Amino acid sequence: REIARMNSKETAGIKNASDFLCDVAEKLPQVMLPNISLLIPNLESESYTLRSSIVHVIGRLARHLLTSEASEDGNLRSRDALLEVLEQRHRDVNAFTRSKVL
Repeated sequence: REIARMNSKETAGIKNASDFLCDVAEKLPQVMLPNISLLIPNLESESYTLRSSIVHVIGRLARHLLTSEASEDGNLRSRDALLEVLEQRHRDVNAFTRSKVL
């Protein structure tokens, strides 16, 4: 919620928050997965740094669901939903964000 309140001109704060999100997604994807619904609305943020980090997080979570040993039906649906969001983001206005999708 705090990330959504950040001013797009606060580049240092957004950069730190972006790094934090990426680190948590790398190390604790099972913690990030239930909270991804809080990040998705921020894909419409003005900050390409924030959008890029959220795309990175979504990619890591999709990879985690793909490689997890428990390939439950809920996991497959979640993975497909995350991949669909990534597919939509390949049309982002910023080239750096589009490159994160790939």
